[in-house]
Amino acid sequence: MFAEIREPIRSLTHKAGVVSLWENDEELCYRSRDAKMPKFVELPPGLHQFEFKVIRVRAGKSTWFQREMDLKEGEILVALCDPVQSNVFYRRSPDRDTWVVGVISP
Repeated sequence: MFAEIREPIRSLTHKAGVVSLWENDEELCYRSRDAKMPKFVELPPGLHQFEFKVIRVRAGKSTWFQREMDLKEGEILVALCDPVQSNVFYRRSPDRDTWVVGVISP
């Protein structure tokens, strides 16, 4: 999973969020302004019920969605997120959390 988080570590904003991937009420991985590098987690083949979340201090600003995916042996789940965050001089933030989720086959 990769989240395009542009906020500096010392930034204080209500838009700051933690981007995370969950399955069966267990957090598989997360990305935040403190942990921006891509995260890799090994997943077994089979049917998965994933929850993709952006959790913010203001609960009403948090977003999430579910997706059921059947992963085959060797397939790689790729999840990219561009969350709503404060605008910076070189790039305007999207109006809503944007996700691209897919599977790469070997």
